[in-house]
Amino acid sequence: MTIRRVLVVCSGNTCRSPMAAAYLKQALAEAGLQDMEVASAGLHAVPGLPAAAEAREAVARDGLSLADHRSQPVTPDLLEGAGLVLAMTRSQAEELRRRFPGIAPRVALWREWATGASLPDADVPDPFGQGLADYQILARQLRREAAMAAQRLAGLQDAAQGGGSPGPAADPAVDAVDGAPGTGVSPATGVSPATGAAPGASAGGGAGMAFHTRTEEERAVTGREERAADQAGGARGASGRLRVAIGSDHAGFDLKQDLIAFMEERGLEVIDVGTHQRESCDYPDYARAACQKVLEGEADRAVLICGTGIGMAIAANKLPGIRAACCTEPYSARLTRQDNDSNVLTLGARVIGPGMAREILATWLETPFAGGRHQRRLDKIAALERESM
Repeated sequence: MTIRRVLVVCSGNTCRSPMAAAYLKQALAEAGLQDMEVASAGLHAVPGLPAAAEAREAVARDGLSLADHRSQPVTPDLLEGAGLVLAMTRSQAEELRRRFPGIAPRVALWREWATGASLPDADVPDPFGQGLADYQILARQLRREAAMAAQRLAGLQDAAQGGGSPGPAADPAVDAVDGAPGTGVSPATGVSPATGAAPGASAGGGAGMAFHTRTEEERAVTGREERAADQAGGARGASGRLRVAIGSDHAGFDLKQDLIAFMEERGLEVIDVGTHQRESCDYPDYARAACQKVLEGEADRAVLICGTGIGMAIAANKLPGIRAACCTEPYSARLTRQDNDSNVLTLGARVIGPGMAREILATWLETPFAGGRHQRRLDKIAALERESM
């Protein structure tokens, strides 16, 4: 099978995947494969956002431009035409296989596929929220890996077109392009659907990287991740939709209306507890009303908006069982769900605009709780609440 299109995937499609895609396009052109299409997308992307300013500056130093890039979510249509789907992290690869099982054989980890090796730490770190220096380090890594990936793609294309061996070096994935029996290796990509790595040895008998078989511990971790993703936000209503209570004071009224429409367009069940007008009112009243919906099981989570988001967070956190987090960017939104299992998000309408608010909200809604050691810490927080009652 000839690969005509590669899709690079990360989370928000504003940093890693557009940078990697840009470098891969450049490397493919240098390898004579300028006709191969490269696109990028995000598992939790908010459509239409530009690439991060630091990402644009980092790749510009190599003569590349992300000025026209706009984020897009992963969709079945995007995946349909992709012969190879490269994820930035192992959890993203697992999520792709879980959400789109039909494309599992075509999914691989960017770093493992580029190097042809099974790596213990193959995740490409997310630079979001970091400085330009971190983006520049990432850019150098992606440039090197893109060059290796382009050479592997050139070898696969040559082999698929009957050009013989791709070269004297024993490249396990290229040698396995026909799919060795019993290895589970995809004929299209030369990777194992289970690991995203190359198989263990070349067809010619040369020593290759050891085939990575997941341990019981790794399988248990994956199982916990899947359950966390399935249970993100807790029990859902009879409709199966995530139920979100939302409230604001007068300062947050307009942003509240915008986010209600944003969530309803995505099929969420929204419970608006007010305010329903722009006249001055007191934010603790609406913090209590929305949080009560969560505590009484009528909503899975709540979103609260005031001028800065701080007053709402203070008020909400006075209620035992509420874990409210005030976020001004997606990085904090992701970590407060992943590590803190926050059930209330607070936003400042006078601090961030509607576009950033939607990106923060989308990240917060989509991120599952990681559990594990974080659950132990939440148990200690709950103990503190009981002691103070």
